[in-house]
Amino acid sequence: MERDPQPPEIKEKFLAFVNRFHAEHSYERDFRVLAHKLDITVKNGDKDEYFTTADEKPYIIIDISNPRNRQKFSGLHELSHHLFEIAEEGELRAFLRSFHNRDSEISREIEEDLCNQAAAQMLISKPIFDAVRDQYGYTPQSIFEIAKRTDASLQASLRRLVFAYSIDVQAVIVDRNCKVIDSLAHGQHRGKYKIGYDFILPNDHPLSNMIKNNSKEVEELFEAHVPFKSKQSKWTSKVMVASNYSLGKTIAFFLDSYPNNNKNQLTLFDLIN
Repeated sequence: MERDPQPPEIKEKFLAFVNRFHAEHSYERDFRVLAHKLDITVKNGDKDEYFTTADEKPYIIIDISNPRNRQKFSGLHELSHHLFEIAEEGELRAFLRSFHNRDSEISREIEEDLCNQAAAQMLISKPIFDAVRDQYGYTPQSIFEIAKRTDASLQASLRRLVFAYSIDVQAVIVDRNCKVIDSLAHGQHRGKYKIGYDFILPNDHPLSNMIKNNSKEVEELFEAHVPFKSKQSKWTSKVMVASNYSLGKTIAFFLDSYPNNNKNQLTLFDLIN
């Protein structure tokens, strides 16, 4: 490398490395199979962890008390720490740590985020992801379709789609009781403002009204403010919503503007994958 890469470049190079690795291993989704190929020892424990011993032998510990879907994602997340360790012969991790040499906590947070993205990429393989994206574009409906085709959780499916684009978005997964069970903030602008989770939407929020008044699968577009957990906000946004009645879940994207989902123009969104 002619110069030290910046964090966005580190991210791009790492995720490209993960894609190549995954393709070389036939898009295998079982972290235990991939760990075996990498000579990583996997053991059950009471927490999720990746580490190397003094003699540089890699280990993954998996908390088997978690639900099965959580274990699948966690295993790939911990495996991704190993991939980050070996990517570009260790240079990417070294560059990240030197870039934030005065604040190791920032480096740790960035690496955790990168490993979440890498895990989502491997759990939801590129061929399946591309097929769904070509059919449904950048929409909440894609999340339900990804989960259906891969048996991944809605949470993992949400991250797979959102992380693949540079679009600024805040997203929520809401149950039929209007409880926000997960949220995600992504992008240079909206990524700084977390919505939170484990709270009930205000009764007068348009998203609440939509959920309460519909008893079938529905897709809608409207404008509403972002429903932050910790404070009142008048940040009015464009909203894209999809509901799956059989799952009892609704997914909403809060955006600056509606994306153009013409698959021939997807490059306008600066795709990572």
